[in-house]
Amino acid sequence: MMVKVVYEQYDNETLTKGVLDTIKRGDLIKCNDWKQPLRVMGTSENFVVSKQNKFGSSIYSILEKRPAGYTYNAVTNPDQFRMGPDNMIFGWESYEFEDETIVAKYLEVLESGEVEVSQRNAVNLYNVQIQRISNWKPKEKLNVIKNS
Repeated sequence: MMVKVVYEQYDNETLTKGVLDTIKRGDLIKCNDWKQPLRVMGTSENFVVSKQNKFGSSIYSILEKRPAGYTYNAVTNPDQFRMGPDNMIFGWESYEFEDETIVAKYLEVLESGEVEVSQRNAVNLYNVQIQRISNWKPKEKLNVIKNS
């Protein structure tokens, strides 16, 4: 017996900051034309940080819960929400968002403006699919003891 996964779907007309504010840690989200969902690792007033482990590395995305407010090129709309990577050239301290303290610190630097969603690599958010997960807990990492 297959269990059907139910996603709440919001398109450009029904997507609001109020909807984005309901996303919480542990939920699965698919944005625009994503085939695979990303796990929400943390949220703040203006940002959602999500990630997925793929082939031994992490893929992450930042969803900005406020309209862009500017037009970077012909396809960006200043009234739409955006998502994408951050603007750090050599990367931030760690994109391994399993530890809540790292996620909280990353969200803090996003809120302060020290790190921003990349203007060049961010895309407009046209639709969001949310799967609500109620009792999600991150996997515990195993401590490896090395013999010396």
